[in-house]
Amino acid sequence: MKKHTILFLAANPCGTDRPALDREARAIQVELERSGYRDGFELETRWAAEPLDLLRELRRLRPTVVHFSGHGVQNGGREHQPGQPPRRDVVAGEPGLHGELQHGLLFHRAGGGAQVVSTEALERTIAAAGTSVKLVVLSACYSEAHAAALLAHVDCIVGMRGSIDDDAARSFAIGFYGGLGERESVAAAYAQGCAALGLEGLRDVDRPQLAVRDGVDASQLVLAAIPDHEVLAPGPRKEPGRSWRQRISLAATAASLLLATSLIVSAGARRATCRVPGVRSLCAAAGIGDLPTPAEQELWAAALEQDSEDGLQAYLQQYPTGVYAEEARSRLAGCWSEPTLGSVVDAPFKLVVLSARSLPTEDEARLDALRRSDQDVATVCKPLGETDLLLAKWVEPRNWTCDSDKTTGGFKCGFDGEIFCRIQKRIRSKHCRQLRGHAKALPRCLRALTPPSADLDSTYDVAVESAGEPSAIGS
Repeated sequence: MKKHTILFLAANPCGTDRPALDREARAIQVELERSGYRDGFELETRWAAEPLDLLRELRRLRPTVVHFSGHGVQNGGREHQPGQPPRRDVVAGEPGLHGELQHGLLFHRAGGGAQVVSTEALERTIAAAGTSVKLVVLSACYSEAHAAALLAHVDCIVGMRGSIDDDAARSFAIGFYGGLGERESVAAAYAQGCAALGLEGLRDVDRPQLAVRDGVDASQLVLAAIPDHEVLAPGPRKEPGRSWRQRISLAATAASLLLATSLIVSAGARRATCRVPGVRSLCAAAGIGDLPTPAEQELWAAALEQDSEDGLQAYLQQYPTGVYAEEARSRLAGCWSEPTLGSVVDAPFKLVVLSARSLPTEDEARLDALRRSDQDVATVCKPLGETDLLLAKWVEPRNWTCDSDKTTGGFKCGFDGEIFCRIQKRIRSKHCRQLRGHAKALPRCLRALTPPSADLDSTYDVAVESAGEPSAIGS
């Protein structure tokens, strides 16, 4: 299955309101993991994003979805009132913007502070490196204004009309990405995101706006891929229909054949008759001449190709008295398995540890974040230890986010990184005794065709089976 990367860029420069960007990212991750097509998406988070991070990650990850979570800037606007929930709009010219009076998105400046990225800069960046992007979500105030320029390069854009608060942004993300994860279209997912705002009783239900490029039908744009097992395991195949004349003719032919073969005393003669081209299928359908039906032959071929006890058991369960039943039982009687240990594999899993309580120093806050990650490590690695041998487990932080708490004067830290579970696979080595010289091990239709002098030992020996090395667990 093709995985679609969602690039989540979060920016909260100093001197602006503190939106709960970490909770929004976690809500998206949890909603995707709950969805039926969770294997079709991979969420990549980048915190304290700087303008050049957008260009770098577009080149490196080639994402299908780009989600910006942070602040939007416009020339003139409201003043934030104390006691109101944090919102995601900034009035140009406020402290921390370095006097830049323009409309755009607010990123972190490399040297500290905030930097406005204009609509024109966003458009040039997407045009230059965003050929893989089909959907852009701008979870920031006044971001609807960017849609017209960006639609020249992407199919769909979700922007915000006016200002929006953190709770509304998070609720919309839950409904929207939950829909995408259930293989809904972009249009349906957008509608579900707006519905989530209404269910939460939030007043910003009309703020998210979906813009669609000309010639694109958002109701037909589905990002989640169909899993491989659904593609490779279709339902029962429907045979093409026959006309009533064909059915009558076929029935008459079959009746004549059954009458003729019933008068033949020799079983060998019946088998010889059923080997005639054009008659074989009728014999198989009628169950005479020791010939397997097409469905039985297909299942037996699959059992041999699978080369395991499971395939043989599946055949016997479906055809306990079938043409190959004796051979299947003989093969099973000569097989046994032994547990062995395979190769050592480091299984990685993505981890996001959110900022929590305030501590006096940054070092103590980082240590607290690492301690809180221990429970996640144990929870993730425990199921692997139930089926395989768990050798070690640890966490590797990648990107730290530490902020000062103006209320207490302390620090809060969190990070995103990876959990590693080192396991040694438990595998079953399967062995089968060779079958030599037993005619009962052959299918009945083949016994009739095999001359007495045939070397059955060399033709029907069963090779020793062995399980291959398991594939490594992917992220």
